Amino acid sequence: MSITSVIFPILAALVAPEGTYFQNNNTWNTVNDIQEHFLRNFYTKRSELSFFNEKELRTWVSDNHEELNQILEQNGFDIRLAPFDGVGMVSIFDIILKWQFEGTLQEIIYHENTYKGVELDKGFAVARSDNYPHPIIKINTQNSDTVYMTIADSKLDTQFSLLEKIATLKEAHDSGQFEQVDEIIFPQVVINQMVNLSWILGMNCPHITFPDPNYWVIDQAYQQTKLKIDLTGAHVESAV
Repeated sequence: MSITSVIFPILAALVAPEGTYFQNNNTWNTVNDIQEHFLRNFYTKRSELSFFNEKELRTWVSDNHEELNQILEQNGFDIRLAPFDGVGMVSIFDIILKWQFEGTLQEIIYHENTYKGVELDKGFAVARSDNYPHPIIKINTQNSDTVYMTIADSKLDTQFSLLEKIATLKEAHDSGQFEQVDEIIFPQVVINQMVNLSWILGMNCPHITFPDPNYWVIDQAYQQTKLKIDLTGAHVESAV
């Protein structure tokens, strides 16, 4: 089973009520080790939300679950919030990347099965590292962003293990040696995944009127991520 990990819409949803329902530079309290890991390694990167424009990352805050669910439906997502007594947040991450040079349709045969693939003959680089058994491909896009691909060397079970793997692969790529390759072929991808965010339930923060004893507690959390990779580029959509 494929694993996706898109952290920025989670950060955006947590930050969206700051200054209204939440305190500015809000402090969260944890109830499990995964939450502590998230706050220590990812929530500290919330300043990077400014890298995205308003089309790429949008947020809404409302005390009406129907209003938020309508936004999700209008943007093509299936996740829904149940009625709540408090405040809800929705964030939508939407990134479209076009390859620098469009690819051509190719067939991939693997274990006697045939899959749709993409062949690129320019606009990419291939690196090999002593620290990783497979080549790491760097694909250029028209908007100067970069897409990296490789072959998995092990099964990953959580979105955080995927992110840790990505960090390891980046180190392998940066220390690797580039080699001349005439073309690359990779699978076309279509993923529509409901991501398990149950690890974040129970995380809480003080009400804006703190030191009032009231706390906001997360009691619903959903994420849906859609990924498409084809001969023109890649499209990532993720709602929280």
